Amino acid sequence: MAAVRTEQVGQGLLILAVSVAVWAAYFAFSSIIWVFERGIPPDLAQRAVVYSLSAAATWWAGVRSLAVLRTKLAARWFIALGLALAVTALHGVIAATVYSTFPPTEWVASQSWPQLYLQAIFYETPIVTTAFFALFAVHFSQQSAAREKALLMSDLAARRAQMETLRYQLNPHFLFNTLNTISNIVMEGDQEKADRAIVLLSKFLRRSIDSDPVALIPLSDEFQNVEDYLAIERVRFEGRLIVAVERDARDAEWQ
Repeated sequence: MAAVRTEQVGQGLLILAVSVAVWAAYFAFSSIIWVFERGIPPDLAQRAVVYSLSAAATWWAGVRSLAVLRTKLAARWFIALGLALAVTALHGVIAATVYSTFPPTEWVASQSWPQLYLQAIFYETPIVTTAFFALFAVHFSQQSAAREKALLMSDLAARRAQMETLRYQLNPHFLFNTLNTISNIVMEGDQEKADRAIVLLSKFLRRSIDSDPVALIPLSDEFQNVEDYLAIERVRFEGRLIVAVERDARDAEWQ
């Protein structure tokens, strides 16, 4: 639960950074253009207020949009689009209200509230669009990261399964008993028999480790594994172990 909460906080901060960055960039760009064309802009304070409130609205709508996009709702993209349009409309309301209340110039004072609203919508809708495109890019990048993480976890699970399969292949009891048998042979002084047992065990372990535990292998390889295992068991039990292997002629089809 704490990890989910931390992720949500981090996402909220990222969306806030995107929202503020987009509106701040537009504020700087429009101010610089005005400076080069006409001198110091007379509405710096008004624009600062409008863009700050619009950045806050963009952040809220962005958080809600990404939350909706993570759901299985069929209309989730329409909801996200609706939130973007709502931010655009709200920005127009904020701009028209601020500029009609505190007009920076006589020309602005001569404009009606609806005119100021339409001007804000016309000139600054691309800013809202840019902000939401950035937020959707964040969404898709997070989805891509989530898919990559899922693939990594799947690969890790497969490797763990391979290790478990390998662990079951190398039966601890079999290995312990074989080593104990070799130890007894060495103590008896039968060097040739001990060497043979060690070679057989080494061959069996090498084949088990080198092979892919979850991959399909030829039936001939599987029979060879059985033969290696039985060869070790014959060393352990000597004449007490008698094995008869019968193979159907159709086994050749699986070689």
